[in-house]
This record gives sequence, C-alpha cells and structure tokens, in this order.
Amino acid sequence: MKYYAFIITIALCLINSKTFAQVAIDTTEEVIQNAEVMPQFNGGEEELYKFISTNLNYPTLAKENGIEGRIITRILVEKDGSITHAEIFRKLGFGCDEEAIRLIKQMPNWSPGKVNGKPVRTFVTIPITFSLTNTNTKILLVDSITKNIPNIETKASFPGGENAMYKFISEHLTYPPVAKENNVEGKVIIRFEIETDGTLNNVTELNKPIGYGIDQEAIKVIKLMPKWIPATKNNQNIKSSFVIPLMFKL
Repeated sequence: MKYYAFIITIALCLINSKTFAQVAIDTTEEVIQNAEVMPQFNGGEEELYKFISTNLNYPTLAKENGIEGRIITRILVEKDGSITHAEIFRKLGFGCDEEAIRLIKQMPNWSPGKVNGKPVRTFVTIPITFSLTNTNTKILLVDSITKNIPNIETKASFPGGENAMYKFISEHLTYPPVAKENNVEGKVIIRFEIETDGTLNNVTELNKPIGYGIDQEAIKVIKLMPKWIPATKNNQNIKSSFVIPLMFKL
C-alpha cells in the first residue's frame, strides 16, 4: 500500500481572507509582511492541522504519475480575518496547485495580524510538499507554527531534512499486529518540544487515544528520533515545538 505524506510546512507571513480570489491585491490599504502579532488560524496550530489533514486530497493525476514536490502558496489575511487572495509562487502541476488553492478557499476566517493592537492586512506563506513513499502505513506530517517568536530565523528540522525524517519514520514505525487483526485505523496527533540542544521533550498525544497499540507505536517512534537541529533567532538557538499527525491506514 502507498504512503501518502502531505508535509505542510507553515511559514508565517500572514495575509487577508474571505471574498477569496486569485486576482490582483487591493493596494489602496497597506499590506504588512511581518506584523507584531501574526495572524492565527482560529483554534491554533492543532486546529489548522486538523483542517488541512481533513480537507487536503492528493490529486489522482499526481498519484498516477508519481508526482512529488513542494509548492509555495501565499495568502492575504484581511483585517476581519478573511482570506481574499491566494497565489502560488512555485508550481508543481498535475492538480497539486489547484488542490492547494481549493483548500485555501475552504478555510474559515483567521484571527488577523495586529500592529499596535490594531488589525492589519498581513501576508502568510504556506509551503506544501506532496510526497509519496512506499510503506503499509499512511502518515500525514505537519510542521507546527512556533508561537510568540516573531521573526524566527530558522525553524527546527530533522537532521538530513524532510526526506531523512520520512525514511526514519518508515524504518521504525510498525503497524501494531493487534490493530491489523481488528482492522483498526486512525490518526494520532503527536506534539513535542525541541530544546535548544536539539533534544526532544514533552512528547504528548493531542487526540483521543485510538488504542490497539497504535498510540504507543506513534509515541515510540517520536521518542526514538535523534536530536533535531534547533530553531534559531538572532543567531541563538531557541526552544520550539512540532506537530506530527500519523495516520494509520490499512
């Protein structure tokens, strides 16, 4: 069975939304690149993950042709939190670009960015990577948003990059036999913190436990991971967090 991993790296550069269209941006009012308080999906990063994982579909044409890669989207979050503009800076084709735009169109209002306590129009950049890897488990991986750290220079990353992380998970994650025997499927959302030295701490499950060994297996794989490359700000290592949802699918 194929493993379809949507690695959605959310980079903050917020933007406005609601009367959505792929048209020229209204420039009669200033658009902010980096607000003091960046826009946020209502409910926070976990809710954003849930929305993406529930609504994003790997295009059939891309699957059939083995298409993988990253597209870069940018949205505009308006003062009222609506998304009024979305564009793609790096295209992938085979239906992936259209799928990304379709998903953005479905997004509810965000909490807008703010400067001096007042709502502002803000850009948000969302890179979305479509990846296909052979395994008997379907896994969706979502990079979390680092909170309360404006102008972060580099986000934490698995040593060797995304592909190395996929390989590590594929090699170490096993579908629990009791779950297979009982045809149990489900999604486990794991969150962990990356310390300034790259060690992983506070590995926790965010969703209701599935049971049949699935939850324990997901946590086990994360705890087996080597040290990460920590996030940085002002040339200093900083603490950050990461969310990895693992979808067990027979």
